[in-house]
Amino acid sequence: MFNMINLREELKLILMREGTSMAKTLRDMKAQGYKVSQPSNMSKKVKTETIKFKEAKELIDYLGYKLTIERK
Repeated sequence: MFNMINLREELKLILMREGTSMAKTLRDMKAQGYKVSQPSNMSKKVKTETIKFKEAKELIDYLGYKLTIERK
């Protein structure tokens, strides 16, 4: 499960596991028709915790993972 506080770390781990980078992933997504931010903008959004839920979900889904929300 992803926690907003740790979203940055979770994304870094996922990207590392997949052997890719944020920039390469976003370029690939853009080539496949996704409307995505520039890598520098996306990195800033993740770092400042201003990334939209939809953006995070699309990125995580593209990488082959799922975002789960569970009741406490």
